[in-house]
Amino acid sequence: MNKNYKSICALLSIESIALTDGKASLTDEQLTALDKAIEMKLQVISDLEAQIAALKAAPAATSTAVDVAKEILFSLDPRLRSQDLYLYCSQDFVDKYNEAYQLTHGGLQYNTQYGQQAVEGSNGKLKFVPLYNKADSKFMHVTTKSNMLVGFDQMGDIENVMDKEYEPFILTYIATMFFGVQFECIDKRCFKTIELTV
Repeated sequence: MNKNYKSICALLSIESIALTDGKASLTDEQLTALDKAIEMKLQVISDLEAQIAALKAAPAATSTAVDVAKEILFSLDPRLRSQDLYLYCSQDFVDKYNEAYQLTHGGLQYNTQYGQQAVEGSNGKLKFVPLYNKADSKFMHVTTKSNMLVGFDQMGDIENVMDKEYEPFILTYIATMFFGVQFECIDKRCFKTIELTV
């Protein structure tokens, strides 16, 4: 199967090919050799692209929850950072923070427990509050205790609390009620939202 010499040169983005037999077309063996050379070059390009992608992803892979928490701490407004704060996040983030903290700070004399309650470097002012409903959330919130408003409905018609006895000596309480939270102020001096980019 012969191909035109010029189309092969155009395909390879070169001006000419030095042919050993001097003909204007290539033999099947020469085409097979060119195909193999092209495949090898494409494999090299593919490997280089994979290495570049791995290098671009490396900073994200090497950053730990400790790094993320410290970045959050240092990005807070100075007026907010000077107060006692709570980081509302997932239990998974707290677990990853504790694991990374233990791995990176295991030799510190004051590191006597696995469960860290606050972000290192905050003087105990930025405390973790893991919440179940933050499990799949990509957002974390930092605020003071007084800025979080808690609401519940005790006077509505829908709330219902019942006592039931399904078995002897076992009393069961059943409650239907509404509960929610809101922030009083979202000014940067009182509140910060963090969006995770993972």
